Amino acid sequence: MRRMMMTLSGVALAAAAASLVVSSPHATELRLPDFQSVELSNGLKLYAAEDHTVPIVAFIVGLPYGGECDPPGKSGLASLTAKGCCNGVPGMDGTQVWLEMQRLGGGCETWSALDRTFFFVSSLSGTWEDVLTLVARGIRTPTFPKRDVARLRTAMVSDSKQERNRPGTLAARHAFNLLYDGRLGSPPSVESARSISRDDLVRFHRTYYQPKDAIVVAIGDFKPDRAIEVLRAAFEDWPQGETPPEPPASRLRVKGPHVRLVHKPGLTQATIRCSQPGLRRVDPDHPAWGIANVALGGHFCSRLMTSLRSQGGKTYDAGSWNDCQMRQGQIHISTFTRNDQVGAAIDTIRNVLGAFARTGITQEEMETARSYILGSYYMINLETLQQIRNGAAETLLNGRTLDEYRRDPAAFEAVTLEQTNRMATVHLRPEEMVWVVVGDKGKIGPALRRLGDYETVDYREPLNPGNLITRTRFGTGLTWNTTLRGGRLSLLYRQIDLFGSYGISPGYEPWERDGVAQAGIDWHRSSSEYSSGSLYLGATGTVARPANGFSPHAGLRLFPNALGGHCSLSIEAGPNFWDRSGLYGLHAGLGVDWFF
Repeated sequence: MRRMMMTLSGVALAAAAASLVVSSPHATELRLPDFQSVELSNGLKLYAAEDHTVPIVAFIVGLPYGGECDPPGKSGLASLTAKGCCNGVPGMDGTQVWLEMQRLGGGCETWSALDRTFFFVSSLSGTWEDVLTLVARGIRTPTFPKRDVARLRTAMVSDSKQERNRPGTLAARHAFNLLYDGRLGSPPSVESARSISRDDLVRFHRTYYQPKDAIVVAIGDFKPDRAIEVLRAAFEDWPQGETPPEPPASRLRVKGPHVRLVHKPGLTQATIRCSQPGLRRVDPDHPAWGIANVALGGHFCSRLMTSLRSQGGKTYDAGSWNDCQMRQGQIHISTFTRNDQVGAAIDTIRNVLGAFARTGITQEEMETARSYILGSYYMINLETLQQIRNGAAETLLNGRTLDEYRRDPAAFEAVTLEQTNRMATVHLRPEEMVWVVVGDKGKIGPALRRLGDYETVDYREPLNPGNLITRTRFGTGLTWNTTLRGGRLSLLYRQIDLFGSYGISPGYEPWERDGVAQAGIDWHRSSSEYSSGSLYLGATGTVARPANGFSPHAGLRLFPNALGGHCSLSIEAGPNFWDRSGLYGLHAGLGVDWFF
């Protein structure tokens, strides 16, 4: 409801604001404050602008590196490093830093995206210099106390677990994983978060936290000359280390459609997301594509929203957007619908995209989209000091200047219908999109067949689960059954468990207390790595004196600490078949294993 109200009010405000902008002498420019700027000898760029509307100061430190620099198997390292910076400075641990920040009336939040890391800081105007000094110490010389790193890592593990219960987040992450084959800025998983050590944070900070190409933007209740002086004192002696390695180039995994079903049992509705490569923010086609995208799915009266909600009644919300980064971008389309409407929703999306790519938009759609961008975005999103600060920082880290940012409205005003429709036909490629649907396979699986072949993954699986070697767990334990008592070794790979045991016989007639060997295989109903319990079918072969046997069986394996725990309890039963008569005919077993 809140989003709908915001969107409706945005459309209304856009219409009113558009005429205001057009009639203004400065219609083609954003009304940004005048920023003073200076570049330090270490390459850091400082920007400061005064605004005495409220007695606060908002500043931001931006670095041109983020999740795309995470090493393989360490997804989330860039984010955890940013969080750790202000959780320990020389002479103060994380708790002491937090208490001091509260005393000064300041606050610091971090955000690490694919290609950038931001420190968002706000403070009272009377204490902002002390807050800046504290934050600068955290960015430049963090100590990463082990206790605080462990706390942050535990929080990241918890967040990763919770995200498995958010269909929208699951769909977004799997779509990104398909686009780039998990090789570029993958989000943290439970496994990757647990693998990050304090040494990893220290190494990442030493490599990528450099002043060159970084920025500091400050705006608020101060004199710009004084602000530049304070910023210079805090950062001028920040040494420039070795040049960081270039982030990996974006690489597409697929050329053509690819469909993934993320199976989450029990869902009564499905979340649908389709994605393809998009435009960088500095792409000269960005204004024309921006208008085309808004007409496609960027506001309440867009084609997708009209077709899926107003006319089709299939969803409450649908939209499209271009996620821009410095070195690549992605076009995303997202919606959700109840299970019995999945097929119809998919057909509607495909029809809308196909028509849009073939014919583009009308003059009326273009003017509505342009008014929405100029009014709703450039006016509403520049109301507060924090919004002005954030917009300026995003612009500068994207390699653009503040003068270019000021002239953004003029760029959108100059777009023609021909340019917009060329963007729709050139940049929108429905046949190359990847599709991700999060839902209950038993209820929506048949509807997905209209998209062709699709792969199915469990919602608890990590995005980059590894290969046969890295995913195979080695286990050791003890087993007791009617034939053998002894040790057991296991190799567990998803739904398959291969095991071998050696011990002694129980000792009843006609057995002798002698060596007995067993080997077998179990097939689990679900992947044991991601379930707390799994039914299985299996078979065990026994080599012993005076007879050999074969035992098919059914059982239950319990993983009370699934997804990160290691202990396993198995219970099974079935018949024994022996090559000699008169032997015990029931196979019943109990096992305890520890998987590494």
